[in-house]
Amino acid sequence: MERSRSYWGINQSVSYGTDNIKLLDVAPGFVDTGCTWLLFATEAFKVYEAKTGGIYDKATKLLTITETQYENLQSLNFEIGGVTYELTRNAQIWPRKLNTLLEGGQEGKFYLIVMDLGTPTGSWVGLRQWI
Repeated sequence: MERSRSYWGINQSVSYGTDNIKLLDVAPGFVDTGCTWLLFATEAFKVYEAKTGGIYDKATKLLTITETQYENLQSLNFEIGGVTYELTRNAQIWPRKLNTLLEGGQEGKFYLIVMDLGTPTGSWVGLRQWI
């Protein structure tokens, strides 16, 4: 557990879009300023995947969306300590100019940065692979 001292622990609620579809309701999380990906508990990831229409890309292990889906992508809203922080659609994608730096990445694709942590909400099992 020595490594956990390098991160901020938070309680957060996460919702998607203008309808505020709850992905996580007061769930523990941590902030790692050196990580590019947003790692969601499996059930939250599945809702996000369904709402965005993302398709899993085996080569990159990321969800991909079409340009039309990107145009319709809605914000992710993180409520932490009573304050809501918005992650706009552009902030939810990998920078397209850097696609070829991803292992298996292809020019012109839209890759979402939200990934499945592989554990249920509230579980820290499996988290060690990321920290």
